[in-house]
Amino acid sequence: MSRAATFLAVAAAAFLASCGPDTITLPTPPMAMETQQLVALYDMPTATLDTSNIDQVRADAQARLDELNVDWLPNVVSDALARLRARLAAGSLPTDPASQPKARRAQVTAVVEVQRICVGWDNPPSAPDQATNGSIDLTAIVDTGKIKPEAWATASSCRVRFPPADNNGAIVVMPSVVQATLDGTLIIYLLAPLPSDPADASFLLSFSGSISRGDQMKSSSFDFQVVDKSVRFRVPAGGGDAIVTVGTTLGIQGANAGFSCDLTTLTCQKSSGPAARASSSRVLGGHGPGRDQPRARGAAFGLWLRGSRLRGREQKRELDAKLPAGDRPAVVGSDVAVAGARWAAARGNQPIARKRRGFPALAYSQPADEYAKSVKKPQRPRSSQSYGAAV
Repeated sequence: MSRAATFLAVAAAAFLASCGPDTITLPTPPMAMETQQLVALYDMPTATLDTSNIDQVRADAQARLDELNVDWLPNVVSDALARLRARLAAGSLPTDPASQPKARRAQVTAVVEVQRICVGWDNPPSAPDQATNGSIDLTAIVDTGKIKPEAWATASSCRVRFPPADNNGAIVVMPSVVQATLDGTLIIYLLAPLPSDPADASFLLSFSGSISRGDQMKSSSFDFQVVDKSVRFRVPAGGGDAIVTVGTTLGIQGANAGFSCDLTTLTCQKSSGPAARASSSRVLGGHGPGRDQPRARGAAFGLWLRGSRLRGREQKRELDAKLPAGDRPAVVGSDVAVAGARWAAARGNQPIARKRRGFPALAYSQPADEYAKSVKKPQRPRSSQSYGAAV
């Protein structure tokens, strides 16, 4: 897909309360719940894999791969998403489903529609002709200043050529050229920001409809992911679904193990253990703990200070035995602040009692401070600033 007629239809942009309609009814993305379940399944496959079934799974994956049209269909979707980004950026609308709306700015709610006239089969390409080459109509939603990860498109007699026709006017003879016609519904779930370059697109695609290649037409229903320029798809196996990654080998991941399969020798070797959650958690809102989360709430001051040989598990148990539960120090704040207070306590001094560069004040009980004085002092750090001590 290359040259096309595009238009952007914004249902509403309420910059002032008095502007535009009072309420906007946004369309509901088709199969929204099922699509989110698919995203979760790709993150955490459910198949049980072992040496007794992996060869059959590999054979099933190869057969499934031939049905997905991954040699050209991902390019169609990626191109449409890049065009969508260009139109949104031109209207100063958000393009990253993981980003939060900017404060002190009008929160736009809009329905965005982009129509792409398909390029057709001619080489070199002819002028855009919707009647001959068909089109793809893509819909996305911006809700209160944030683009939804769900988008959907309808393909109507869309003619696609792969490899794409040469745009410089030369007629290029290819040994194998795909001429396909696409009809159906494409449900898209964004796994990354909309791409400025189609090659950078990351998404889940669920397709239902028909695909014609040459004089053969086949009704199809399938899904696959494009992540970091790699294609991943599902294949039933071991009482669930395995996730297959297409590369120089086939990577097959189950709930309990992963295998790497050589398509030349038709052999598979175990390559990994249980599946780990994939990167799509970014869009779903997943994120790890922050650096400033306290690691030792209600614990003694010497539980986990890295690099110090002073306080080990034996000393921790000794301290816990000496201190009643009500007298154990409460450690609250960032790692740096906690380390600084421990250093001060071990020297027999009062811990940091005031905020310094945003670090909160820390408090230790008298028994804990007396115990710190009785033990061997740790080596002085190279820089007290690195431990959060007052300078």
